[in-house]
Amino acid sequence: MNLEDCLLAELSQGVAEDPDELRFALEQSRRFVVDDDHVVEKTVVQRVFDVMESDIETMTEILNKLGGATEADVRAAVKDSLGELKIRVANDIELIERVDPEEEQRAKREEEKVLRMKEKMAKKKELQKRRKRNKKEEDGEDSDSSEELGGQDAAEKKALAFRRLQVQIKIEEFLKSYTRGQNLVKINARGKRYARRVYVDTAKRALVIQGANGPKFFPFAAMKEVDLETRTTKEGRVETLVICAIEKEGRIVKELTLAFPDQAKASTFVNCVTLFSLALRRTQSD
Repeated sequence: MNLEDCLLAELSQGVAEDPDELRFALEQSRRFVVDDDHVVEKTVVQRVFDVMESDIETMTEILNKLGGATEADVRAAVKDSLGELKIRVANDIELIERVDPEEEQRAKREEEKVLRMKEKMAKKKELQKRRKRNKKEEDGEDSDSSEELGGQDAAEKKALAFRRLQVQIKIEEFLKSYTRGQNLVKINARGKRYARRVYVDTAKRALVIQGANGPKFFPFAAMKEVDLETRTTKEGRVETLVICAIEKEGRIVKELTLAFPDQAKASTFVNCVTLFSLALRRTQSD
């Protein structure tokens, strides 16, 4: 059914919903409007979602695809998107990013949890200092600082345990995602781009690129460096690259370059692959 020019009555009949309830739901979504003639039309919000081919695109690119919409229309659409669209700026270029509000809320809750733990540890440390000062005033002599140091050690151990737990969660999420495989873009040395399925083989401890001629294995232990780079393409699109330097017999013999549509996903990839590489290279050296 074509929603570019669709009557509310036809749509409600097609989805077996009450017309008034359907109209309310459509307008609440901010993606559709129903005019006085009961014609359902897409809002600029929905049109932006329709033309976006990746999670991040430039404002200019989106305006060119929309045709008649203005920059003010797009900015208003971002405000009306219920948090699913955001405006970012990179290298003085305005970008429109498609985000997952639930994922952002989860990340915000994790950040708030870390901040609360830091505040709790700071309050505990301040309380220990006050107790130490009170004891000095009561005894009139220097007090032993071992209690404070012991409290600091306990707080540091808790913080370290929390950071380790966070790293473990990130690694488990990464392995869960890449054991199934992810669709990424591989860029060769000549700059040619190929769509490839990328996954992790835990048995062989390697990153696997599924190509037209079969899988290629890149052992984590052979990865000397894993770097992150953000660049603007000739078309004005911002993309994030992950570059893995492959080492053999003490020298770099190849670079594996992967393009990511989302910088956060690229950062997680770099952090996890770097951890795997360091751990396996240290094991080999021992």
